[in-house]
This record gives sequence, structure tokens and C-alpha cells, in this order.
Amino acid sequence: MCFRRARPLEKMLESGLLIADPPRAEWERGGRVRYSVNGELVSLLYLQLGQALRIL
Repeated sequence: MCFRRARPLEKMLESGLLIADPPRAEWERGGRVRYSVNGELVSLLYLQLGQALRIL
């Protein structure tokens, strides 16, 4: 991606926190992409954070 602001989005896609529809391999220039949160992964990471901080 060429825009500076898109870097955090790119990182979240690479890490699996966000899911793109259509998948990145099918993106077309000028096309629309819908993003959704990978709830399972976010919950797992949140749980691990709580355990690391000894909150949970």
C-alpha cells in the first residue's frame, strides 16, 4: 500500500486481527473492501494479556 495511514490497517491484516472481504488476493483497483474483526483472535489475545497482567 502506498498511503502512510494504511500501515496500521496493513499490520492488522497481516496479524489476522482483521479479515478482508474479498480476500486480499482478489482486490481490484478502485474496488471496495469490507473489513471485520477476528473476534476469536481478539478474545484470545485479550485473555493472554489479562493473564500476563495477573488480572484474570
